Amino acid sequence: MTLELSSFFDKFIRNIKKGKSFTITGLTTYSRLLLLNYIHKISGKHILFITATEQAALKYSSDLERLFSLDSSTIPYQNISPYETVIGNLYDYAKQVDIFTSQPNIIFAPVKLLLEKFPNGDFFKQNSFSLKIGESISQKELLEKLTELGYKRSTMVSDIGEFSIRGDISD
Repeated sequence: MTLELSSFFDKFIRNIKKGKSFTITGLTTYSRLLLLNYIHKISGKHILFITATEQAALKYSSDLERLFSLDSSTIPYQNISPYETVIGNLYDYAKQVDIFTSQPNIIFAPVKLLLEKFPNGDFFKQNSFSLKIGESISQKELLEKLTELGYKRSTMVSDIGEFSIRGDISD
């Protein structure tokens, strides 16, 4: 029996190092965290850990930090139907984009997140622009760029996705 168990773990470790995905059930929370810590140490790869709820993802992330001092991120999901015309929470969307672009080593995601659609990495490169200190841009050009990117013009900025141009000041 010991030889079979050893063979199983050797195969398991080889598959982890090859980057293969897997599912394990029946483990306690602490056992999952131990396994996650072990996988992180031996593979050095990015890990996506799917949980049943966002609360469970936040708890795993907190426990992983407290027990093993490992940083991780929890991706929030948009709690709206894809068939609704309601615009999603832009703060959650900004957090999702931040996590995808920063690529933390361990990501916890509620299973509902898998139903959402996300643009590929090229989308952000094609739909952004940068301004450097000392660089200038005309207000007309800035207005056009921000409008093309989907920002809303408002008299005073109070939320993500808004911009305001008052005289020589742009917010």
